[in-house]
Amino acid sequence: MKKVLKKLSDLILAFWILLYVIFEELVWDLVAKPIYQYLRGLKLLYAVEIKVKSLEPLTLLILFLVLFFLVEGLGILALSLIAQGNPLVGIALYIAKLPIAAFTFWLFRVSKEILMAFAWFKYSYERLDYFIDVIKASQFHQRIVATVNRFKVWVKAQLGGIKQRLGIAVETLKKSMRALQ
Repeated sequence: MKKVLKKLSDLILAFWILLYVIFEELVWDLVAKPIYQYLRGLKLLYAVEIKVKSLEPLTLLILFLVLFFLVEGLGILALSLIAQGNPLVGIALYIAKLPIAAFTFWLFRVSKEILMAFAWFKYSYERLDYFIDVIKASQFHQRIVATVNRFKVWVKAQLGGIKQRLGIAVETLKKSMRALQ
């Protein structure tokens, strides 16, 4: 019975690790991180940052939690749509939520010190951080990350080749257009 429970536990952990890696390594790195970096660089956000830091702590907490649960809810809805056989709608919904997720991440980074003043929030954050560290330390996670990294290198190489061929085609088209004039 212990072996069955251990295998079941490993299977559940593997599922969560796989989801985490897919979303952390692929979606965050390729899509959400560039959005976050773009948002972070906007001068408009400096004014918003000052406004955010001037909010009452409870108001800030409520704003963050509403955005956090909205983003997480949309992610769960997107996954359920994919699982129900609507992959295009699910993927579109997931992509549509990424700017909100990037803003929520930015909001957390800006207000982390204020939010950590709530003992239960700090405890929850530390528990989540610990759980993520446990996942990242597992061999299964490390194998998946290595595979995902090889896949990312392959995708970048493919996109680079497409970009290069597209550039050549555009230059050829430009030369043809000039020749017609």
